[in-house]
Amino acid sequence: MLKCKISNICTCTPILLGLFLSSCMSTPYEHNNRGNIYSKKDLTELRVSDYNKTIELDPKSAINYSNRGNALITKRQFDRAIIDFNKAIEPDPEFAFSYNGRGNSYANKRQFDRAITDYNKAIELDSEFAHAYNGRGYAYGNKRQFDRAITDFNKAIELDPEFAFSYSGRGHTYNNKYQFDRAIIDFNKAIELDPEFASSYSGRGHAYNKKHQFDRAIIDFNKAIELDSGFAHAYNGRGNTYRNKRQFDRAITDYNKAIELDSEFAPAYDGRGSAYSSKHQFDRAITDYNKAIEIDPMLIESYNNLAWLYATAKDSKLRNGSAAVNLAKKAIELDEQKTEFSALLDTLAAAYVETDKQELAVRTYERVMGLELFLVIEYQKFLKRKGHYMGQIDGIYSTSMRNSLIACIRVGCKLGVD
Repeated sequence: MLKCKISNICTCTPILLGLFLSSCMSTPYEHNNRGNIYSKKDLTELRVSDYNKTIELDPKSAINYSNRGNALITKRQFDRAIIDFNKAIEPDPEFAFSYNGRGNSYANKRQFDRAITDYNKAIELDSEFAHAYNGRGYAYGNKRQFDRAITDFNKAIELDPEFAFSYSGRGHTYNNKYQFDRAIIDFNKAIELDPEFASSYSGRGHAYNKKHQFDRAIIDFNKAIELDSGFAHAYNGRGNTYRNKRQFDRAITDYNKAIELDSEFAPAYDGRGSAYSSKHQFDRAITDYNKAIEIDPMLIESYNNLAWLYATAKDSKLRNGSAAVNLAKKAIELDEQKTEFSALLDTLAAAYVETDKQELAVRTYERVMGLELFLVIEYQKFLKRKGHYMGQIDGIYSTSMRNSLIACIRVGCKLGVD
């Protein structure tokens, strides 16, 4: 678990990416020591009560307000926590821990720019404050500024080589950069340092899922759930894995549980929407994709999935080409890191076919093939299966293949849709 390095104050890592972490407290005051004991038992109500008493004894102590602010974070009472951190900053504006705590509160409210401002101030006051670099790393990660996030996690690890949360945070960032082998190395290290940290198992499970090692992924998600039965991300991850194994009913059960635990967890709605789509329950899928976008307007996958459904649904009454084009373009706009660019362009090309913009469809499919050689081969296989391409499956985009692609699009083909 998180280790305190200063005797009378402790920091709390953000609850981002599924990291619901308890603070650790160690102070010279009796009631604060009792708060520390209760923290280990996860009795946060009693812990806050003890800090209330400590504040009554010394109402001008920045440490006491900061400690209670961290306790309130573990209760997800972020607004109350911010009030306490503000009160801690008033008597001691040079107290880095209070800015870090307030940054964690803002981050959990998804106010990442305000969080980063506070982390910056904490680092300005204490350039060796590993927790502030770690918190800023999570904030940058949630803003999809992955390289900046990795820089901060690297710094946190340099300052504290046994800081499990930073290895885990860097692992999550590598997952977002599709560098799954590097992610697994970091999660392994995080688990070695803290074998009871559920988020590391969940992150490693995600990496295994993306590497199509589904059974290993499920083992990790099961472990994460065993350690934290209220961990929505782990249920969502296991749902994604069951969906990839085409066990859609089991996937939906897990997505339902994730949503029950966190009704604002957009990826669970997106995953459930995909499971419903695979079961041809398209109305339910559309509802879930729209809900995911409403909760998180930055969720690329939901724009792309909804665009694909509108462009390719077998029921022509559900298809909406113009909406598909707009949604696909929005997904591409949001994908600043270009981590999913070829898949998003493939969806846009299908949307152009649906709107009968044939020339744009051809050019867009050509852009996809310029990015991914294996998709040239997949497109060749598809065109051959449809009877439009008679050449070799060789990954070469020839004049013959281009003519086959044009012929297919003229009759409404969307590559990959049988």
